[in-house]
Amino acid sequence: TGTSRLQIPDRLERAIDDRLVGVGQASAAMLAVAVEASGDIRRVGAIAADDAIDAAVAAGLLERSGDVVRFVHPLVRARVIARASHAELRATHLQLATLVEAAGDHEAALWHRAEAATAPDEELAAQLFELGDNCRQRGATREWLLAAQRAARLSPDIEDAALRLADAAHAAWFLSD
Repeated sequence: TGTSRLQIPDRLERAIDDRLVGVGQASAAMLAVAVEASGDIRRVGAIAADDAIDAAVAAGLLERSGDVVRFVHPLVRARVIARASHAELRATHLQLATLVEAAGDHEAALWHRAEAATAPDEELAAQLFELGDNCRQRGATREWLLAAQRAARLSPDIEDAALRLADAAHAAWFLSD
């Protein structure tokens, strides 16, 4: 998971911003993270008000098909996230972590807690590193790489961080084949 920033032309930014007016910035940030997390309308609706979802659909930002909601284009999602504050995104990730943990999805909850982290956290880093090892064992090399990288960034101890980065490099080597 991650919130990468795409370059969006100014004219397109303004067009998306105009559509976001009716949704509200805090709601838009919640929608962005929730939609990215699963697209499951029940999860999205658990953290974003139904009127925010309806407003985003009416504005042409989201499309809904049955129980799935998604952004109409990746650039729309990128703009919504770019406009969101770190505090808004963090709060949304923490809400989703609680929600998915309660639903029994411990791996997704761990990723959301990692996205919400604002400082080194050894417990979280160790859990991510363990997750990376589990991903490696089941052949999910990309997830192994991402978990090891994030674990390294969250490691308060430089030696632990170095070991976790070496593990990430190992995963990247496997991906290069």
